[in-house]
Amino acid sequence: MKIYRHISVSMDSSVLRAVQNCLFILLMLNCTLSFAFDTPLDLRKIYSETVTPKLEVPTDEVQHYSKLLSEALQNAGLTPLTPQFVLLVDRNPNVQAGILFWIDENGTGQLIGSSPVSTG
Repeated sequence: MKIYRHISVSMDSSVLRAVQNCLFILLMLNCTLSFAFDTPLDLRKIYSETVTPKLEVPTDEVQHYSKLLSEALQNAGLTPLTPQFVLLVDRNPNVQAGILFWIDENGTGQLIGSSPVSTG
């Protein structure tokens, strides 16, 4: 798994749309709706109600992706992280999914939501 610190300009349009949707939701969280949340995990409800299309990720797969994310961040020297949102993109031609995680204070990835993307 590669860690990208910058968004590539050559992104496929559907990947860019998925990233834009996630960034829009995060912007809403930080700018307008933050007062309505008890925790960042409350964004799950907004994601499930507003983002389309969505993917249902089985619990064992969420744990697998969370572990891969944690290992990749450690290998890139990006741990410990302060709590924040991270968008993981699985570019496998059989998967092609954008998975939005909340990284908590323990470094554990908590699933916010997932949507299909096209990575080319």
